[in-house]
Amino acid sequence: MRINAFFEHRLRAPLFNHVWSWGAIDTSSNRVFLRTNEEHLFDDNGEWALIYNPDWNKSNGHAERLRHIDAMRRGSRAYAVVVTFNDNGKISSFDDESLLRLGEIVEEDGLIYARVMATEPIDAIMRSTAGSRIAHDIFDLWAGNGRATQRESMVLSRIGQGAFRTAVLRCWDYRCAVTGVSTLAAIRASHIKPWRESSKTERLDPYNGLPLVATIDSLFDSGHVSFSNDGLMLIADVLTESDVDALGLSGLRLRSRLSSRSKAFMRDHRDNVFLGGKDVG
Repeated sequence: MRINAFFEHRLRAPLFNHVWSWGAIDTSSNRVFLRTNEEHLFDDNGEWALIYNPDWNKSNGHAERLRHIDAMRRGSRAYAVVVTFNDNGKISSFDDESLLRLGEIVEEDGLIYARVMATEPIDAIMRSTAGSRIAHDIFDLWAGNGRATQRESMVLSRIGQGAFRTAVLRCWDYRCAVTGVSTLAAIRASHIKPWRESSKTERLDPYNGLPLVATIDSLFDSGHVSFSNDGLMLIADVLTESDVDALGLSGLRLRSRLSSRSKAFMRDHRDNVFLGGKDVG
């Protein structure tokens, strides 16, 4: 994954400009993500990261970096993506597993440094981000109308849905299991064995889920499509050939092999949800 896609799809903080931006802000979680050269990390009574040098003002990213630092000073939580450059000044690699959590900001001779507080796994950071969004939904549910028992049921369901979606996306590299689309707003975490038929454990089991773009998710949920154990898409006879063509279903299959646990759930889907039909592979 290239770093522009990494910022957009993994960190959910798209770069303003794919050429000169050095970082981005996720306004929904009030978090700043800064691209940081590994050569700008120093050990001086603790680890520090150089996050601004006035000599960088020849780049269009200069003013944006100052705005990001201002956001940090106003209380935004900040993280650094550690990047390695080649001899031509191009990015050769970056750490896509963990980020540096930045803290205290110190200015010295025009240079601005941030103290490195910890190295944190990206999955943990994104789980906490998802949790903060879910918390807003939960507050609204508790404050809403309806019986207390009904509100409690809705809250517990919302918590479970958030955890389930995160786990399912992680299993499939944060992409649709069929199309490979990585825009998370377009992807639903669909239960293979229907939620209403699943036990409490099965409802939260990521192997009982597929991340699917909305159209395929709707067809899968209604039984118009299913999948063989080999990942081939099965098409219900109720779909006309013209609709199959219009929906672009011909030749579709899962991008990765199903685990043994997922195969068991898929067998249940074929037996009890799928409307029956053929494959178009």
